[in-house]
Amino acid sequence: MPLFEYRCNDCKTGYETLIRGDEEPVCPRCASRNAEKVLSVFAVSHASGASGSACAGGACGLPSQGQGCASGACPFN
Repeated sequence: MPLFEYRCNDCKTGYETLIRGDEEPVCPRCASRNAEKVLSVFAVSHASGASGSACAGGACGLPSQGQGCASGACPFN
């Protein structure tokens, strides 16, 4: 079952919840069902432990190792 991220439109609390079938999310703070799904951001780790700054603009999230994503160094392009 997937986890989804929501933001309550009543109290502005952000939360994650597991949704099954046709269930509606319930805010853990105010118990409101007035919520909207928000874009989930995922993290990427580099198994080799390489260090470096993130790609410019966060395009791929991987260390650039001196090369920017714009140079074609990003493995996701």
